Amino acid sequence: MVLKTNEIDPDSDIFYDAIVLLGTSGVNQTQKPVRVVGYTVNNVKYWVATSRHDLTAEQIALIYKLRWDIEIFFGWWKRHLRVYHLIAGSEYGLMVQTVSGLITRADS
Repeated sequence: MVLKTNEIDPDSDIFYDAIVLLGTSGVNQTQKPVRVVGYTVNNVKYWVATSRHDLTAEQIALIYKLRWDIEIFFGWWKRHLRVYHLIAGSEYGLMVQTVSGLITRADS
């Protein structure tokens, strides 16, 4: 159920921005409204449900685009370095773990 639609810039990659209740009324409908943002990347449509009302739709789309870039990086990292779990919680520790992965891959 759409409660409110937000204005969209026609020159934007955003094609939908609304406050909605998800699900079917009386069956599984959410009690709290969520914001649904629809955006396009390379002619592929993506939909995101979020509780962030303080950001613009463009900012929400950018966050999810960047999040996907991070997922792609970690997929590469796991495949090529055979590092399956982060054991470090700091920037330095991540660097040590990455270099260790590179060194052990060079030997195999």
